[in-house]
Amino acid sequence: MRAQSHLRQTFVFLDMIPLLTPEVCVPTGPDKFDETGKLIDDFTKVKIEEQLQTFIHLINLYKNAPEGYYV
Repeated sequence: MRAQSHLRQTFVFLDMIPLLTPEVCVPTGPDKFDETGKLIDDFTKVKIEEQLQTFIHLINLYKNAPEGYYV
């Protein structure tokens, strides 16, 4: 979580646009995966799906925006 916070500060400095929400935090990672590495925690699956959908939406905003335009 600290690394994500620091990355956000770096993104601001570089004038990048981070995806701020929804956040996905998996504090007890080993409990969320089975022995083969498959994600088995439904709540985490939902949060990752929400984040991916938001990312796709952001990409589409920029893809359809006029050149040089910040959404």
